[in-house]
Amino acid sequence: GRIDFEFSGDLIAIIITLPVLALFVLYWIFKGIFNNGKKAMHWSVDLTTIITIFSVDAVMYAIWGQHYIIPIILGFLFVSIAFSILYLLVREQLNVTKLIKGIWRFNFLVFMLAYICLILYGLVSGIAKQYDVRHNIHRSKYEDGNYFICVSNTFYQP
Repeated sequence: GRIDFEFSGDLIAIIITLPVLALFVLYWIFKGIFNNGKKAMHWSVDLTTIITIFSVDAVMYAIWGQHYIIPIILGFLFVSIAFSILYLLVREQLNVTKLIKGIWRFNFLVFMLAYICLILYGLVSGIAKQYDVRHNIHRSKYEDGNYFICVSNTFYQP
């Protein structure tokens, strides 16, 4: 009933919030199923890619208060096109299956990197905002265009 729905909703929220954890859990599951680390990693990355894309949107929403799914989709398409062009320049023959797998896995790397960068940015900006609020820091401009910082009514010129 209701408890199951809440649990599954919480589980989905945890998975989207922590795609690295999802990657490790899926790897562990597939390693047990396939008994092959390489195959387990490929399956884990393939399934975690979509989670990572939604995670990037969730982190961007947490930081800036709005969803960026359209720019994310455009970024996915841009990366896919760039990967396809590079693939065709390097390879003589077109293997559509390998191309699609390569695009998907390369997008995993791009979005996982974006996720990690956004998490770090969110942490740093969150700490900075807390520090700013607690210590009443203000950055203002002199008439000549130089900046000064006011901390608790004490002026410092950087």
